[in-house]
Amino acid sequence: CDYTPDDAAVPYFVHREDLKRIAPLWRDLTIKLKDMSWKDPSLVKRFHDIQIDWCAEMYGYVFAAAELGIRHTIKSGLQLRDVDTPVPKEREASVPMIHMGRAWFPDGDKSAERWRHTEGRNFAYRGIQVWCKCNWTASHILPWPVPEGTDFASRVTLELLHNSMQEYGPLPKSKYRGGPTEGD
Repeated sequence: CDYTPDDAAVPYFVHREDLKRIAPLWRDLTIKLKDMSWKDPSLVKRFHDIQIDWCAEMYGYVFAAAELGIRHTIKSGLQLRDVDTPVPKEREASVPMIHMGRAWFPDGDKSAERWRHTEGRNFAYRGIQVWCKCNWTASHILPWPVPEGTDFASRVTLELLHNSMQEYGPLPKSKYRGGPTEGD
């Protein structure tokens, strides 16, 4: 494309008429990025720092918008990312959105061992990582119940995922996301 993509990241607020134009190309570019990542592992390695494989939907969006010449006004402070500093209890009600990505149980929580993840060591100061959207089991193995002392973003993430699965059932398998297997 002849446009430089905006440094936009979720959440996106976009007019529905713009979204009608963006959505088909967004889908196509996301699938293309995922397919390229699957077919060429050197691509994933080359772009490791920007995680092109599992952030494909975000890149698909900004590339599609750029291709169509749709620009964004960038605003900060609209979300609490899972890897941001945990917010104090008195600020929880003022958090507008949470970017779900990882979840931790408090250090020393014995139930965490059942779900302990080995990736994400850079965030060990947060506690014991028990869930990550980038893990093959993310769609069907959810740590539950959430223990006392779990940080706000982790607690809300796991509660929303758990409650959604209770209400709507498990996610179906897809080419890009595994599903329950024996022993999970």
